[in-house]
Amino acid sequence: MTFRLQLSLGVLERPCQSECLTVVAEMLRRYSPIWAGVGALRDITLALYAANQSCKSRGIHCRALLGFLLEVDAGRYLEPSARKNVEVEIASYAQVSHCFLRSVRSIFIQVV
Repeated sequence: MTFRLQLSLGVLERPCQSECLTVVAEMLRRYSPIWAGVGALRDITLALYAANQSCKSRGIHCRALLGFLLEVDAGRYLEPSARKNVEVEIASYAQVSHCFLRSVRSIFIQVV
């Protein structure tokens, strides 16, 4: 089981695409009770945050990673300023998604 954790954390250290990050986040989520039991949640949280910062600097955004990051952190491991940045990032993605859906809806209505 620790091989899966090491592999996942290793993938997070490498530049990758949003789809890959989503798969890693989902695998980590699936086994999160085990990671909690072996005391690995702090390492996972910090690795997720570092991966998000690296991706963000390359223009890659992964909402699944951000959501899981806050879920694993649960207010325990990230610095308050880092947690606030993640929350703001999630809120901005939600706002952009809402505006995008509204504009798509209006275009669809105009076409019909």
